[in-house]
Amino acid sequence: MPGVFSFGRVNVDIVFRIRENKVIRGARHVIEDVTIRGGGSGANTAVAVSRFLEGTEKVYLVGCVGGDQEGKNQIEELRKENIDLSFVKVVENELTGRAYVVLDGENESTIFSFVGANEKLTKKDLLSNGLQNFLNSASAIVVTNISRTLALDLLAMIKSFKTKVFIDPGKSFLLFKEDIVKFFPLGSYYLPNLYEFLEVMNSNSKFLVKSIEEILNIRPDLKLIIKLGSKGVAYIEKESNKLLYVNAVDLAKLGLKIVDLTGCGDVFTGVFSASLVERDNVERALVYSSVAAGLKATKYGARSSPKRGEIEDFLKRYNEIIKVRKIDLRELKKL
Repeated sequence: MPGVFSFGRVNVDIVFRIRENKVIRGARHVIEDVTIRGGGSGANTAVAVSRFLEGTEKVYLVGCVGGDQEGKNQIEELRKENIDLSFVKVVENELTGRAYVVLDGENESTIFSFVGANEKLTKKDLLSNGLQNFLNSASAIVVTNISRTLALDLLAMIKSFKTKVFIDPGKSFLLFKEDIVKFFPLGSYYLPNLYEFLEVMNSNSKFLVKSIEEILNIRPDLKLIIKLGSKGVAYIEKESNKLLYVNAVDLAKLGLKIVDLTGCGDVFTGVFSASLVERDNVERALVYSSVAAGLKATKYGARSSPKRGEIEDFLKRYNEIIKVRKIDLRELKKL
């Protein structure tokens, strides 16, 4: 049965807001506000997909929660988002994952993660409950921050499947550029932010263009989407000689206030993948996902992905504010 499958963590986010603009090691910071919300990249992404597709495709989450009250709360919240939780494993006597997020005066987040039950998803789980057959007929598979062992097992399993694969691992399982070469299925969409990409390539911003050329010369089938934060996003596809750039939404210019950047990357990945499932148009997907990530930044909580109607209303009102343009690879140095 077709559907979109999101693999990744399910967390409880405990968010501490401080007045200072930076978290300083060894300093004492006064917490001005504490909030508890749902998080975890797998869950965040699934919510973004579900809100965008609005029931036109079934959305599945594959992950683990503990048998504690927090795990029960997460299950309840995610069901309300119209997400199928058939493949969410409940592990008794384990704590649900947690992320302790320090949100500073510039709305940047410093995150301390407790993995908890998230690490309990195994290869055996991939082979149970008919999951492998579901994945073989899926419309899309989105892989976020699962363990390295599980990620390599999953990518090996789906390598021959004829489905769209989106990989946004953060800093979880992708350690070396050789992993991309060896494990990524043909035609995968790889969605790192700039710093994650440079770290995997063992490079720095001075050699960004060289690093992009290096990985695409080895894997010319790869579709590389580099998230540049407030500078926008770059899409590079060597096989079709496609290099696109989309500016970020200038929220301040519109009188909108950034309040929480946590989860913006997850929202981008979710809406980007959902848009391509719905219509195979990269330019459209880049615009929708960029707007979604921008709107998310105006809301508290990592799962506060805008609904589809909000994205479309924004584009109707500000259709000139975000554009896709073709660029030369060397232009990335100037961004």
